[in-house]
Amino acid sequence: MVVELVGPAGERAPALERGGKPPVSRRSIYNPGSSTNTMRTTLLPFLFLCFALISLPEPATGVALAAQASPTPTPGTNPSFVTDGGSGPCSAEFTVTGLDGKPVFAALISVHIAYGLGGMHKLDMSVYTSQEGKGKFTGIPAKVKKPPLEFQAKKNELVGIATVDPAAECEARHDIILERPKPTPPPTSEKK
Repeated sequence: MVVELVGPAGERAPALERGGKPPVSRRSIYNPGSSTNTMRTTLLPFLFLCFALISLPEPATGVALAAQASPTPTPGTNPSFVTDGGSGPCSAEFTVTGLDGKPVFAALISVHIAYGLGGMHKLDMSVYTSQEGKGKFTGIPAKVKKPPLEFQAKKNELVGIATVDPAAECEARHDIILERPKPTPPPTSEKK
């Protein structure tokens, strides 16, 4: 059985034997009415738009893995000892001292904050203290998942903790006294 093919413009293709494959014509690929050309005119702009959207920088949100230093210093404080989480209106200022009552320079104060619906947003912030022993956190969210927040300060082997509930005190000021950690007793194992 011989099959004869006729193209969209009326041109005749070579005859085929039974089970044979039709020849591929370059004209049918670039035919204005073909589905391939329609796909090209709609798919390429769509892909270009997707690529453009993906390559745009992300907008600044309150979620940050590491808080950045505040670009605008507040009067009376050194901006390098202030960190801004950018997630809310609250702030906490700390003065870190040793057991002798003297301010501790370059003590690291850290906090982990979970906030938002179900605590899905996370914020880890840290700041080193100034020569006066001061460190400040701004941009803390007013509502957190598990209040109060625990601010941990440490310098070498000395540690100290302060707690702040942003819902109760939005502009908090606390002192942290660094001391040696209490030794933990070794776990006891009971044999029966």
